[in-house]
Amino acid sequence: MTRRALAIACLLASCAPAVMPRTDPVAASSVKPVARPVESFRLTPDAPFREKEPPAGANIEFHPPAIQSLALKNGIRVWLVERPKPSLASIRVVVSRGAADVDTRPGAIDFLMFAVRFSAAGRSRAEIFGQLSELSTEVTTPDSQDWSEFLLKGPSHALPRTVELMSTLLVKPEFNDHEVERHKSYLSAHVDQEANNAGAVARRSFALATWGPGHPYSQVPVGRPEDIRALTRAEIVRIHADHFAPATTTIVAAGDLRAPDLLPLLESSFGAWKGKAAPRKPIPEPSRELDSAPRIVVINRSGAPQSHLIYGGVGPARAASDWNAAVVLNAVYGGTNSSRLSRSLRNELGFTWSGLSMLLPRRGPSPFYWEGEVAREATAETLREIRRRAKELRELEVPPAELGEVKQRIRLGFPGEFETVEDITERIAALAIYELPMSEYETAQQRIDAVTAADVKRAAAAYLDPARTRAVIVGDWEVLKTSLKSLGWGPIELRDATGKITGRE
Repeated sequence: MTRRALAIACLLASCAPAVMPRTDPVAASSVKPVARPVESFRLTPDAPFREKEPPAGANIEFHPPAIQSLALKNGIRVWLVERPKPSLASIRVVVSRGAADVDTRPGAIDFLMFAVRFSAAGRSRAEIFGQLSELSTEVTTPDSQDWSEFLLKGPSHALPRTVELMSTLLVKPEFNDHEVERHKSYLSAHVDQEANNAGAVARRSFALATWGPGHPYSQVPVGRPEDIRALTRAEIVRIHADHFAPATTTIVAAGDLRAPDLLPLLESSFGAWKGKAAPRKPIPEPSRELDSAPRIVVINRSGAPQSHLIYGGVGPARAASDWNAAVVLNAVYGGTNSSRLSRSLRNELGFTWSGLSMLLPRRGPSPFYWEGEVAREATAETLREIRRRAKELRELEVPPAELGEVKQRIRLGFPGEFETVEDITERIAALAIYELPMSEYETAQQRIDAVTAADVKRAAAAYLDPARTRAVIVGDWEVLKTSLKSLGWGPIELRDATGKITGRE
């Protein structure tokens, strides 16, 4: 080995890690713990103030916001609620016409309200949405059986431009052929897809079975695919002219707004609008011939592990004198997570997690039903339990303690209904939609307080009558057949996903 190689070898050897000496195992520590180990579960130490539950606080006095009632020169009503902070605004242009007013062409109003946002006064889709994006403003166009509306929400400083755009969309829609065909393709595909949605299928058949063919409420607002495909531009233009006019329109505004500033702005945007709407047709009661129709309707969905269930019928119109009694009845029956049906079906029996009863306000008789998804094997037992609870309410008065708790929960919910500017305009718009008095919310607490156990029992007798209620089930017919027949409710009607009757057993 050369002298140079030897030097390199010595250098590398000096870089190697040292050999670790052998050591004996570490003995266990004899030091006592300083603190006790933390217990995995420990109750909070008792204290005198926990010996009994605290008394309830004083009743909350609800005072709704003051509404300023104004008008434009062409007769459009303007209702304003001033709320200076934050610097946001919500404006609803409410048209008192909905799907039930154009019942000869189901889906027409829904189509119109969808299409109206995309072209107006020479502005393209891109220009309209570009302006809204620039102004951080959103415009939506919801509709229902009884109303249609333009909802604008955004910063109040952008109102001059956004209100002008909103009026252009409402008053001067173009409905050009290209956009109409585009929307027909989109919406008909959307409705076709609803055949895969058990809830949408159930609600469509429930409307048909409850109201009967030909009734204004018998079709859901989106209509049927064949109706949408048959729509023409000329028909849409005619429907707009017949139903959208100053006399059918109310503008509801809330937020960082002042009447001296808002009224001239609305006058310049909507004041030149002219037109006369066609007379509005009354909404009839469902035909009594339906009382002899089958109590159970089934739409087969083979292999479904659960059933989508709707059980109910009709309740009072929103403006009816017994509306508040029906509201309290709904809260006792199944309208909240602490209602009777919620406690029994979910907490005690474990049949469902999400089922609730609903009383949906309408200008005519309102839908009143329980809806939820239940375990397939528990479908018949769920129906039996719903009927049992309905029978209780028809025959026995609600105990005073339960009635008081329910009414208190309703009262405590009033402030939350006016929390945001969007909430405020929604609540005030209901006054126009259902032709309610301006004092409706001022007296709401007193009217709920005045509901008695006898009132609730009368409402239950009227609206939970088994002769006028029915069950609609989307589920596996072969699995459900035996248990549903064992209920003894009479013949069972079979329908397809479009609501068409296909048989009876």
